Formats: sequence, C-alpha cells, structure tokens
Amino acid sequence: GLTVMARSLATALPLAGVEVVLAARNNTPLSTLTTDENGQVHFAPGLLRGKGGQAPVQLVSTDRQSGFTFLQLQQAPFDFSDRGVGGRAAPGPVDAFVYTERGIYRPGETVNMVALVRDQLGRAIDAPPLTLRLKGPNAKVKLERILTPDAAGGYSETINLPNSARSGSWTAALYVDVEEKPVGQVGFLVKSFKPPRLEARLEPVGVLTPKGGAKDGAKAIVQADYLYGSPGSDLRVQARMSLQYDPHPFADFANFFFGRAGEEPGIGDIELSDIRTDAQGRGTLVLQLNGQQETTRQPLKAVVHAEVMDIDGRSVAASTGVPVRHLPEYLGVQPGFKDEHVQADTTAKFTVIALDSKGLPQKQGKLGYRLIREEIDYQWFQKDGEWGYERIVRDHEEGRDQLSWQKTGPAPLALPVTRGESAGAAQ
Repeated sequence: GLTVMARSLATALPLAGVEVVLAARNNTPLSTLTTDENGQVHFAPGLLRGKGGQAPVQLVSTDRQSGFTFLQLQQAPFDFSDRGVGGRAAPGPVDAFVYTERGIYRPGETVNMVALVRDQLGRAIDAPPLTLRLKGPNAKVKLERILTPDAAGGYSETINLPNSARSGSWTAALYVDVEEKPVGQVGFLVKSFKPPRLEARLEPVGVLTPKGGAKDGAKAIVQADYLYGSPGSDLRVQARMSLQYDPHPFADFANFFFGRAGEEPGIGDIELSDIRTDAQGRGTLVLQLNGQQETTRQPLKAVVHAEVMDIDGRSVAASTGVPVRHLPEYLGVQPGFKDEHVQADTTAKFTVIALDSKGLPQKQGKLGYRLIREEIDYQWFQKDGEWGYERIVRDHEEGRDQLSWQKTGPAPLALPVTRGESAGAAQ
C-alpha cells in the first residue's frame, strides 16, 4: 500500500482532517481519504496496481486552512547524497573537538589551537597524550609533536607558521595512534592577504534637479582616510550614478506612496568624471542630469557609488543616496489600512496629497482617479520534467471619478470594495 503523512510547514506538527486524493493518469480520483489525528492516511495496495489511464500518478491535498499541494509519484526522488546528509561518523572511545581562533593566517603568523577530548557520549575522560600532525596543502607532514592534556582534558598549542608557508588549506590533526585515523582535526587557510587600510565615506549635498549646475547643483563629498589616522591625499576616485525609483521621496510625508509601485525607470548607470582627493583626503563629485530623467514620470533618487583607489592598486567602495526633483508635481497616497488588505464589502479609505516640485503641499487642485480590481491567477506548467508556475495579473476598471480640494493639506478619499483584490490608483 501507500502511506502518506501530512505535516504543517509552519510547525512541523501532524495535520488532522486534511483531504488527500490519489489521482490517476487520466485525472480521475482513485480514492479520497482524510488524515487521522496523526496526520496519516493509507491507500490499499490494489489502488497502486492500475495500468494505463488508471495508473496512479499523483497525490493532491487540500485543506481550508493549510491550502493546496500535490506530489508526483512517478517523479524521480530527490537525491541529497551530495549535500552532506550522511551526518558525522560515530566517534570512537576518544573524540577530540579541535578549533583555532581564526580561519585564515598569513605566512609567518602564529596559530593558536585548542582541543577538548571526550568519550563517545561527550563525557570527560582521562585524556591521553596526543600526537599533533600539521599538514600543508600537498598533504605532507610539516610538523609533528606530542601534546599533553591539562587537568580538564584540554589541550592548547601554538603553531608558528614558517615565512615560506605555501598558500592553501592546512590541517592540524590529533592522533592517539598515528597508524589509525585522527580523533579530531581542524582546517585553516594560509594566504598572503593584506587587510584594508583605507576607509571611504560619501556625504550627499543638495538636491539633484534638471537645472542644477556644477556650482549650485547637487554634490557628493568623498572623504578618504587611512585607518592609522592620516588623510588619504592625492588618491584617484572613480564614481558612477544610477537613477532608481523612490516610493518615499519626501521625509515629511514618509507614510505616503508616490509613483507606480514596483515600476523601475530602467535608466542605466551614469559614469561620473574621475577626481583626486586633496591634502585633507576630500573630493567633490559633481552630480548633473543630462536628460536621463525625461524618460520616466516616476519619483527618483540618485544612488552614487564611488571607489577610492589606494596607492597599492586596491580600492575601497562607498555609496550614498541623493534626492532627485525632476517633476513639476508629485501625487502621494496614504492607505488607511494595514498590510495592503481590505475586507470585502467595506470601504477602503485613503489620504491623497499633491506636492509641488519642492515638496510643498498645493493650496488647491483637482485630479482624476480610477479604481482597479486585480485578478491574480497562477498558471502551472511543466518544463524539463519539473513543475513551475507563472503569476498572471488581469486589471479590470471598476470606476473612475474626480477629487478636488480647496485648502492646503491632504484630502480624504473613500472607495467601496465589493469583491476580489482591489487597488486604488490616483492619476
């Protein structure tokens, strides 16, 4: 027969009362059962002997609270043998836990190694002397010595790496008998790496507008300093700027959503001219718009990425955001509900505000809006033996009207929601 277990992905607990259908190749149900208190159902052996159109091919499970899922019976099972699912090998009577204070060292540095010895149940034992073998990347023994434990069954040892140590993976292994397998080991990397010695910061200045020039426009101030205290003077700075959608462009109206949600402007990176830092490690990146913003009506922000090149050729990156004001007006909508959900057959309340190019509320105005109902479907498909789905969204206009206001500040808007998933859009 076939035994099926249903468990919750949220709690991993068995699910009782879940309907499980054994479906045939011709898409007819062979049997329908409901899980017991242990989340189990059992299909009779005869149901699995069908041939042709009556051959069982999948299990379909539905539950009012847990949703819908299915399992293909003829699909090859998942093979996780290459994902380390075998677990740790059972230890012998002596088991050593070995660790180092770091995972990477440079040639000539000192490795501090610590080991704890226990039995196969994790209990302290009278730890014997152990043989330490240090092996390099070529698996040859570079060092061998005897370690004696302390009173608590612990070992500590310092290993001085030679200045000529080869780069790669090294292993420190502990043996009770060098002719047998090690009772514990630890690996670490040896590499001639150089830690960063330079720090870079970017500070935005001003607002980026289409009319901003080199003198009065927006800028990004670069500050480069060495970690030992000296300024990073006369260093080359490479930078680029990207224009991205900003749903909250005004700090005073952070709860309002501006623009069309999720619609990126699709403007590529804008390369900025290289500069060099002065004697104080400062440099000024001039930010200008050359018509790139004219391809979109979305509110934007400029993200500046800069790289300061150290004298040894290495670079340190920094980034910052600069507000962009390129539209004559901005329309913002604040929902009067949480999590973008409204109960059916109720009223969805919004607050609408119109701002000028400087982010100040308009004294009076009028706008048109539409109420759009979104129907979301999921189209399942099979490709290369694997199942996938595509999200399909269909928009249906439920109505349109106008909203006007005669005083400065937000204007309320209430829209009836009758069914489905609905969204209000001010245009």
